[in-house]
Amino acid sequence: MIAMTMKRIIAELPKDGFVRVHKSYIIPFAKIKAYNNETVTTDALKIAIGRSYKKSFLEKMQVRKKTVFG
Repeated sequence: MIAMTMKRIIAELPKDGFVRVHKSYIIPFAKIKAYNNETVTTDALKIAIGRSYKKSFLEKMQVRKKTVFG
């Protein structure tokens, strides 16, 4: 088994495909069904957005929204 930190994992994933929302969660943008200032919802989970990741996550979602929806 190879141990990798979450920081290393997110660095190796495509930046436009994944986002870190919590110290324990990296999720693909394609799996996000809904979000607000506090949580992200996927098909299977409702994940609290960590304080450390909130600003970055919300900024990335705004950029994605503009890119996807014009």
